[in-house]
Amino acid sequence: SGTAHVLSVSGLHMAIVYASAAFLLRPLLRDRRRRTAAAFAAVWAFAFTSGAQVACVRSAVMISLYLLADLLRREPDAPTALSLSAALFLLTSPDLLYDVSFQLSFLSIGSILLFAEPIGDRLTFLRRGLRGAVATSLSAQILSLPAAVVRFHAVPLVATLANLVVVPLLTVVLWLCFLVGVLSFVSTGIAALFGHALAVAIDLVRIVVHGASAFRFSSLTVVSPTPWALALYFVAAL
Repeated sequence: SGTAHVLSVSGLHMAIVYASAAFLLRPLLRDRRRRTAAAFAAVWAFAFTSGAQVACVRSAVMISLYLLADLLRREPDAPTALSLSAALFLLTSPDLLYDVSFQLSFLSIGSILLFAEPIGDRLTFLRRGLRGAVATSLSAQILSLPAAVVRFHAVPLVATLANLVVVPLLTVVLWLCFLVGVLSFVSTGIAALFGHALAVAIDLVRIVVHGASAFRFSSLTVVSPTPWALALYFVAAL
């Protein structure tokens, strides 16, 4: 169904945490630099409490570089943050260049930065909020698709539609997990109430995923592309 990425604690989860923290901190902290510092702390708190996996730390580094510009009174620039974080990881471990998780992570984010806005500009028949979600989902696959095909030999055709539902549900799941964890120190009974609500959200994710993958043409099984095919694909993307 093209939704396996929600199982890996990585860029998507970190983006949800950062966006949620920024939204919640806005009415609490008027000073922009303090708000940025608090969002910085929230990102790394999530990275460590989720196990500090490589993909998660990678995303935390990128967001931190982006926030650092704001703290130093410089204009934040996402492509620069992406490039610097990639360079830092490759300097410490050059073999990461051949790691599929590294490839998919940076190709997806780079693809969103390059293609989300122009794709969104062409989806004028959709409402503004839906337009951004569809553009992001479509653009994320453009540069990452060849790497995914080479490794997994599958092209999910329902990924965009499935992610439109699964990603918002993942946001609900993350925050319910957070509430269950925090409230368990206060009252296990109250925490259990949010735990039951969490089960409902997870069941909805499961229903959407199974429903999307049940379609006959939900995905295509393909062979590994030739170097010429890959070259032509990237030329077309360019």
